[in-house]
Amino acid sequence: MIPDFSESRVRPTEVTTAKELYDLLDENNPLWRHGDWVFRGQPDASKALLPTALRPEFMKKYVVPVAEPCLHEFMERQRDKPSNFNDFRYRRNRFPGDLHFDSEEYLERYFRLATHTAVEKCIVWAFERLADRAALDVPHERGSTWGGSGRRSLDDELEKIIEEKPRRQQFLPNHNVFALARHHALPVRMLDWTVRPHKAAFFAADQSTSCNQSSDDLVVWAVDRETLESSGSLRLFEPLRTPIGFLRSQEGLFMYDLDADETFMMNGNWQPFDDRLFQFPNHNQAYKFVLPRMEADELLFLLRSKGITKSNLMPSYDNVAWEITSGRIDWKRIHMDSK
Repeated sequence: MIPDFSESRVRPTEVTTAKELYDLLDENNPLWRHGDWVFRGQPDASKALLPTALRPEFMKKYVVPVAEPCLHEFMERQRDKPSNFNDFRYRRNRFPGDLHFDSEEYLERYFRLATHTAVEKCIVWAFERLADRAALDVPHERGSTWGGSGRRSLDDELEKIIEEKPRRQQFLPNHNVFALARHHALPVRMLDWTVRPHKAAFFAADQSTSCNQSSDDLVVWAVDRETLESSGSLRLFEPLRTPIGFLRSQEGLFMYDLDADETFMMNGNWQPFDDRLFQFPNHNQAYKFVLPRMEADELLFLLRSKGITKSNLMPSYDNVAWEITSGRIDWKRIHMDSK
């Protein structure tokens, strides 16, 4: 049974109208005058700040089918090896007292974590390779170590996990190709943010009108970087925007958790980012604004007056055509601009 900690437990600030949220998120609002703020919009206010790759759905869809057939072999091979977990005994006092380093539960948890990391890497490898074959620009990083000595197949990764002794897992996704993969909705352990509050509001409203959500509210998160640093392990990654065109328009950056793997080894699940952000009572520099989803169309209308549209944030011929055919276009403004 995979625990589901993907529901947000943070108390929200309720906003009743689109105009109220629009004004609240205006960059001239004194609320944003002090601090260095980043923002994120989500179409479903009930969902926690948890990357797709760290949600139970990812584990069930991608990891369990891969891990289960190999788990027995891994456990058998580990029983034949001397108990040596020195490389993995970090912050020992933070582990549950009844979870021993050579117990079956600990070994099984480690195997699921290592398999999870291998699957996530292979998804990005496939994205990188297929995009390159399609003659699409892919940001290559000289000296990058995220892929190890070379790109391996998933079978190779699993064999390596089974053969090696358990070791400390700390996989960090702070690489441009991971940012590009996340930006195109692939499941990696990062969340998209922006330095512009109205752009965050657009993504919350736009996505809430196009798909089914379990909540009747959309949400915009706001976090000051000082609060982020106080969280202990959350970090922001700012990728190169030149090879990733949409990021220039969206002024995007990405959040990830340094201690994600350690948290999994301690608890058997990953901790939502909002739990970390709101666990310090002396810091009030983080907000969760929720708006009824029925206000989404009005919010999009207000944002269009500032030129915040899908075709401006994600420039492509397809998105320009979509705005025309979907009715989300201000014809009067188009004719005024052309004079």
